[in-house]
Order: sequence, then C-alpha cells, then structure tokens
Amino acid sequence: NHKGTPLSLDDMCRLVYQIAYNQFTNLLKGNTEEPTSESDIHTDAKTALLPPKHIIRKELVPAWLKAEQEQKECTQETAIFLDQQLEMIQLKHD
Repeated sequence: NHKGTPLSLDDMCRLVYQIAYNQFTNLLKGNTEEPTSESDIHTDAKTALLPPKHIIRKELVPAWLKAEQEQKECTQETAIFLDQQLEMIQLKHD
C-alpha cells in the first residue's frame, strides 16, 4: 500500500492470509525462493547454521485432575514402600 491510506481490517486479514497461503504453497512445491529486497537477503551459509526449532507442547491439566493423579501416585508409592518393608521383615525372620 504505497499511497499511505490505512487498510481495513478485512483487507489486512486478506493480505496476511494471501501471503501465508503463497508461502505454504511454495513450501509444498519446494520453491522456497522469495522475492528478495536488498535489505533482506539470506545466504545458504547463514541459514544452514541455524538448527531447526523444536516446539515442545506442554499439556494443560485441570487442577482437580492433577490433584487426583498426584493422590494416586502417592498411594501407589506408599503401597510399594509398605511392600518393600514387609518383604524386608520377612527376610529378617527367615
């Protein structure tokens, strides 16, 4: 928009969608060449040095469910601990 007139929200959304769609189709075709301006030129050597980003998604668990899971874990740990103690007592008596 070279005239300096502000874009409407619909026009901005349409423009962003079109850019994203074009980038996506270029990636699918394997055509990653973009029109480059002098201020935004990327060389292969520069981009090859950057490792790919790994996004780790942390699941959101409701507080009540988390408390329930922790309660089960504590109960299981206590049962295992008691089993171990019982086993040790039996070994001492044998």
